[in-house]
Amino acid sequence: MNKAHRGPGVMASDWFDNSNSNHWIHFFQDNSKKLHILDLKQAAKTGKFEFEEIELDIDFKIPIWHRSIITRQGIVYLTGGSGAGKNISDVYAFDPIDNSLRQKAKMNFARNSHGICIFQDFIYVVGGCTDEEGYTNQCERYEISKYYERSIGAWEKIAPLNKPAYAPSLANLNDKYLYKFGGILNLGTLNNTIERFDPQQNLWTEISFNTIGINEALFNLTAYAGCVPISEDEIYIFGGSKGDAKTNETFVCRTSGKTHVIHQLEVCLPTPGIFWNNGLVYDGRVYCLQNIQLNKSDAFFLSKRRLLCYDGDAWEEINTDNY
Repeated sequence: MNKAHRGPGVMASDWFDNSNSNHWIHFFQDNSKKLHILDLKQAAKTGKFEFEEIELDIDFKIPIWHRSIITRQGIVYLTGGSGAGKNISDVYAFDPIDNSLRQKAKMNFARNSHGICIFQDFIYVVGGCTDEEGYTNQCERYEISKYYERSIGAWEKIAPLNKPAYAPSLANLNDKYLYKFGGILNLGTLNNTIERFDPQQNLWTEISFNTIGINEALFNLTAYAGCVPISEDEIYIFGGSKGDAKTNETFVCRTSGKTHVIHQLEVCLPTPGIFWNNGLVYDGRVYCLQNIQLNKSDAFFLSKRRLLCYDGDAWEEINTDNY
């Protein structure tokens, strides 16, 4: 393979707006009142990658199997999850002034393990699991201001996926299309489809793709994969789950509009594993938080994540204090 197949460079611009002061990578700790944040800008200055553990001033515990995301303006949103035997439609924004969560409009569908992405000044929520349907194809979006912390109106239902997807991966490509990769179709069956959302048509389309460096007959997109745009025509897909097996494989999906090709890369993650949080590009690198398996089981440490960094050539695990 040529060098591009070993490790594609990171040519995407930084995720955060220039005016944003919260250059955080984060995760909420399930079944607790804790938010963990690491300031990437501060870490770049000091060389010390240290998480801050914030005890939230809330009267409930963070739902299991929720999803969260940080906007370009540095606002952290918490969505959905599961608790007391049912799924949750609640949405919150983190307030760093008093370390609280401010409730926002509820989603139309209570759900867990959904895909989440910022696309055209909306938070998009895709698939996951609902009480009524189980693994679902239902999708919705929530408008947020591009200028300051302000959410607008209610969640809006949009066209559903063509196929249900539990734990899919989402990517915003140039604010033109939203891509959905993989997930789980039904119990024990991976969803081996790419779907692309066109907001002008309010339509999800299944995308056919060719493969390079892969036995196409054996290839499957994974669930819980990391997924980050790294250029105007490339989306980097890494790790995830193939049922009971976790993988450290990485792929790049290249598109010329109508044509999509998935290349398997020589470069691999340091450790096989899954991702509950979106990765992001900062200072020409991809940063992401990988779940840490507990004793090689399907259980994970709730209070820890593995910080991984991809510099355009290779992956490395970054040591963080107490994580």
